[in-house]
Amino acid sequence: MKEFFKELLTITVGILIALSLEGLLEWKHHRGLVHEARANIMNELRENQRELKTEEQDLEKMQQQARSLVNLVHRLESNRKAPPEQVQLIWTFAELHTTSWDTAIRTGAVSYMPYPEVKRYTQTYDLQHAFTDFQQRAVTISLEVEGLGTLTERRPESLSAAELADAERRIGIAAAGIAAMQQIAQPLDQRYEQTLNPSSGDR
Repeated sequence: MKEFFKELLTITVGILIALSLEGLLEWKHHRGLVHEARANIMNELRENQRELKTEEQDLEKMQQQARSLVNLVHRLESNRKAPPEQVQLIWTFAELHTTSWDTAIRTGAVSYMPYPEVKRYTQTYDLQHAFTDFQQRAVTISLEVEGLGTLTERRPESLSAAELADAERRIGIAAAGIAAMQQIAQPLDQRYEQTLNPSSGDR
């Protein structure tokens, strides 16, 4: 019995050691998975923030162009003999990615991250999704506004009051869409900054 318990103890210790080593290897694997996912997400967010800052500048230009178009319509409404003027509304779109975040979710890396960190990422990507959703809706608006280019190519006296009123309405919708994207872009930029430079270390 003494030998039996001795062998049983040896086997038990061996099993515990094997399980400990397996757990250690699994822990190292999860840690490496999280490290890689975190690095990819942070790089992706930095790229998205740079893209957004460029888009914020473009949105301001677009808003100025929209105001110029409205002023042109008003001049034509008051004076059909106004000299022709070429005004464009050049619509741009930011290319914001989610590949690294989606990959972290699929590989399960998110489940091994601290909750506050996952919360920051989730809030940032949710707000980013809201911004890109507005951009997708703006495609239709941009196509309608592009059609207004024919107004500046025609003789002012040939434009009807109904055409000018419709042009003003569509430009107003476009300006509202631009303003909506600007309102989301600013907090999104702040959210990027908070996520990339967290005030408290929760890692």
